[in-house]
Amino acid sequence: MSNCYCKKGKELDLANEIEAEVNRRMLEIAKEQGISTIVELDKALRDNNLDPVGIRQTMRAEMMKQAVFQQEVDRKLYLGFSPDEVKKYYEATLTSFANPKTLRCRRSS
Repeated sequence: MSNCYCKKGKELDLANEIEAEVNRRMLEIAKEQGISTIVELDKALRDNNLDPVGIRQTMRAEMMKQAVFQQEVDRKLYLGFSPDEVKKYYEATLTSFANPKTLRCRRSS
């Protein structure tokens, strides 16, 4: 599934933006750890049995998934309908927004 997001992200021209965000986040992590360069961060990660390339790949895939979802779903969902379209839909389906009448029964002894 992640491959699908990466492909769609490239189609949406998000790859450069995502790569810049991965690099920014790695620099942020280095700074938080008191490390001044990416080379030193990579060494510290390897010293702790962590794969810096794998970490970047995971970050890239997750960020791409989020960006594609935001671009393809959130934006269309929240910005894709005009107020008139929303009103028209609401009026056409008004009964589905109403609460059904309910009846309560109690048994008395």
